[in-house]
Amino acid sequence: MTSNSKYEPGFFFDRVDHNTGLEPSWRRGRVMLVLVQKGAMIVSNGQSSSQLRAKECGLILNDGSDSITVQHNGQTQILRCLIPLKSVRNIAPSKGELLPSKVFASDQLRTLFQLGLELSGAVSDANLHLRDAIGEAVLAAHIAGFADQSPQRLPSFVRNVCVYVNSHYREACDLDLLSEIAGVSKGHLTCEFRKHLGVSPVRYLWAQRTKMAAEAIKTTSLGLVEIAERCGFQSHFHLSREVKAFTGFSPRELRKNCSLELDALTKIAPVEALKYINTFG
Repeated sequence: MTSNSKYEPGFFFDRVDHNTGLEPSWRRGRVMLVLVQKGAMIVSNGQSSSQLRAKECGLILNDGSDSITVQHNGQTQILRCLIPLKSVRNIAPSKGELLPSKVFASDQLRTLFQLGLELSGAVSDANLHLRDAIGEAVLAAHIAGFADQSPQRLPSFVRNVCVYVNSHYREACDLDLLSEIAGVSKGHLTCEFRKHLGVSPVRYLWAQRTKMAAEAIKTTSLGLVEIAERCGFQSHFHLSREVKAFTGFSPRELRKNCSLELDALTKIAPVEALKYINTFG
């Protein structure tokens, strides 16, 4: 692990690289905003755990009474913003959690992290104040991103369709049925899905089917024919094609190395849609 971090009374930024394995437990109180640039990390307080993947950001609080464990999967690169506890007192519900829930990092958030990192060695009062201002902006951007990505911001009929798809992806389904569930026309439903999620309702359905199939390939010994039948695919050839497009890996590659992380940047569903896959149910 390489790091240039040191204690500062205000906000502080650093970059950390990890190999697979556990970090030493975090026992002293600290609050930090973590942006994963590469790989994945799992944060646990012994009672619950949360995973952060590439391009995701989460705010982690430890008040010092618990030991926080961080596990890294593969080569992991993260950017960290250490935050004064007083800055999060109004939003921090409990120790050892990701606060608020993790978000997909926006371009604005990543840019602010880079600006803060450039001032990580600041020594003058002016630069220290500037770094603190950037830290406040990073925290505000993270909270705003959480609000923007909340499922509650979706129109109710779009949420209803997401709930149905995530629970009934195995069953026969088409746009006629989804528009009936939504209670709006097919054209209006498609327009609103593309506006809020970046994909059509039918494409969202196939993204959910493909994600569940990919998880089954990674975590079970079932054959592709059976997985295809269970996940609503027309054939195992169709499944293989969609899984390759969704994850960047063939079914054989996924099963051979089950630690591979599913790639969120896909041809099937952009990040906006993936936020809501498996959110409802």
